[in-house]
Amino acid sequence: MAKQVKKKELGKGIRALLANVEVESPEKQMETVKELTHTVAMIPLEQIEVNPFQPRKEFDPDALEELARSLR
Repeated sequence: MAKQVKKKELGKGIRALLANVEVESPEKQMETVKELTHTVAMIPLEQIEVNPFQPRKEFDPDALEELARSLR
């Protein structure tokens, strides 16, 4: 019996195969995104570790100042 149901659903698109999957409305998805992006975690600076794979290790102070001015 299950094979017959599968055959009937094949060729009808993804919705036929995933008919029981609930899809959130775009509004609900935006609410979820807003909730997740407005979360801030406060941690002590002592808990922050340097990333050993960070390629930027040395900074030219003049270039950094120029960048800061360009962002103002």
